[in-house]
Amino acid sequence: IAIFSGLVGVIIILEPSSDGFSPYVLFAVLGMLGFAGRDLGSRAASPALSHNHLGFYGFIAVMFAGMIFSLLAKTSYVSLNMGMLIYITTLVIVGCLSYIALMKAMRKGDVSFVTPFRYTRILFGIGAGVLLFGETVTSLLILGSIIIVLSGIFLISSQTQSKNQHK
Repeated sequence: IAIFSGLVGVIIILEPSSDGFSPYVLFAVLGMLGFAGRDLGSRAASPALSHNHLGFYGFIAVMFAGMIFSLLAKTSYVSLNMGMLIYITTLVIVGCLSYIALMKAMRKGDVSFVTPFRYTRILFGIGAGVLLFGETVTSLLILGSIIIVLSGIFLISSQTQSKNQHK
């Protein structure tokens, strides 16, 4: 029920019936499946693979996904100036460090403790959409986000209760 509710929240945010719907939003759904796969893989990965390796590989996978998306979207490329190169380099460094920290948290930390912090990506995503892409915050975006967070909290709390009952 919680997973289905979270999916309903995503569908509300995507507004598939609106005039502005783009088939490219399906990449967001594929991205979420990728996030889930990455999380499962990071916990199952061999301890011989360091957090640094996992974080680096995860970030490289995101870069390749971005390149594939830009090819499919037929994005026009621009030449780099020094300011843009510094910006991109900074983003790569911050992205790699973020993935390393995420891998360490997912491998070492209790998932029920780590996961609520991961919902902050919704806030950062909304902020980036508004600041960088001129998007507007709609009531459906807020409603869908609340449904996603509540379904996640429900899922985590039910798993924690189940784990405590088995002890």
